[in-house]
Amino acid sequence: MEEAHEESAETSAEEGQEENGSKQGKTWYPYITKVQFEKFLSRLENKVPEQIDRDYVRAIIRTPSMIYRFLRGIEAMGLIDRDQQPTALLARVVDRPTRKYTLAEVIRNLYKELLPEWEQTDGNMSDDAIIDYFRDRTGMGRDSANKMKMFFKYLIGEADFGEPPETVQAADSAEDAAEDRDTPPEVEALMAATDLGALPQLEVEELRVASRSFPAGTTFSYDGFHPRAFRLLPDVALRALSWLYVLVEALGRFPVQVDLTQYVFVGKPKWGRRVIAIYTGPFRLWERARYPHARSWEQTNERAFFAAGAGGGAEATVWRQSVTAEAAVATGQGFAATLTDMASFYERFGHGRLAAEARAVGFPLILARVSIGMYRSRRIFSGKGVSFGMCYASKSIGQE
Repeated sequence: MEEAHEESAETSAEEGQEENGSKQGKTWYPYITKVQFEKFLSRLENKVPEQIDRDYVRAIIRTPSMIYRFLRGIEAMGLIDRDQQPTALLARVVDRPTRKYTLAEVIRNLYKELLPEWEQTDGNMSDDAIIDYFRDRTGMGRDSANKMKMFFKYLIGEADFGEPPETVQAADSAEDAAEDRDTPPEVEALMAATDLGALPQLEVEELRVASRSFPAGTTFSYDGFHPRAFRLLPDVALRALSWLYVLVEALGRFPVQVDLTQYVFVGKPKWGRRVIAIYTGPFRLWERARYPHARSWEQTNERAFFAAGAGGGAEATVWRQSVTAEAAVATGQGFAATLTDMASFYERFGHGRLAAEARAVGFPLILARVSIGMYRSRRIFSGKGVSFGMCYASKSIGQE
């Protein structure tokens, strides 16, 4: 009872001080612990919620007064706004490749007067001087100022004030790059088109059959939806998913929650690596369910001289050429062949050219629009247990 009373009194005092501080123009400095902050970031690496409030923080901090000061602290750092919504700055702190550079930005903004004093002493500023700084700026007692000092020194130790590498700078501005990157006019026209017609709405059984067609051992992406798991949904859920696909095909894009593609580096049998795209479950189910429309177009446009297509893999092509060569030699005829292999074939598809050719050859434009929309969505690369910052691409299609 006595402890609860002390916590309540402490919280009331802090909330009262917040009110007084705002009237006096006092700056609020975070005084949270290293352990609390690192647990907070670790939890966010799994998923960033729409709101970071007391209920969210309560999973890592139990004491009401500490929850209050934690929320005030991360707000002062610019990681959440006044409505407790996550900011873009928080996303960069959560992302490990950009974290140390973003923390340096936080320090520059929050400790504008203290940082120069710290730098003038080459990082040897005394603890008492730092504590006095916080006591003078906040009007708080020595114990609270000491906690502010410890968190300040923790941030200093974690931050990198140097110039971020180009790869990190690209990750920092991924969202801006998405807005600023040039969109080919062919893609713009395809995305804005309203005359593409509509495909028949997918039936419940079509979705269930498509889901069953995936091998049990197939991998799945960060969204956690294994493509084969959709077959277990009741009819009412699959019907709702079917209506979602109607909206996706009308808009040309999947919802932002599932439009991120994970790319992993997989070793080749002999040497080198190749990049494999792991799309989210809803997109993979959609493309499998809509494949019959693409296959129908392929059959309509089949030509005898096409080596690719159904049953026309690289090995089959080479085998047919070899048999033809042997038959020519056996019958005393001449034979010549040239085989070429394009390096990074799937990475060289320009999205503008892809959109233009789809329209020119009569490919179902609804399928083309949704697919290109996914190819141009956010990407994250993973390899050996490490994930790199998000980026966008203006060319290439993901090879599954």
